[in-house]
Amino acid sequence: MRSQGIEPPAAGDYDTFLPYASVAAVIGDAAQELDCPDFGMRLARKQGIQMLGPIAACSHQAPRNPPLPPS
Repeated sequence: MRSQGIEPPAAGDYDTFLPYASVAAVIGDAAQELDCPDFGMRLARKQGIQMLGPIAACSHQAPRNPPLPPS
């Protein structure tokens, strides 16, 4: 993580901003180190919508579009 500019304690701190490119690089590094090309997909399956923080709350409260009328 440090090689990508991320201090390990930042990984569990939801108030710390982590640049997307750095996080993607850490996931890529982990996939290579573990010899697991689908590591990112496996990680995604384990995470819930709450990892999106405030965006998750907004998406749950956003109005839903009504269905389209029949053509």
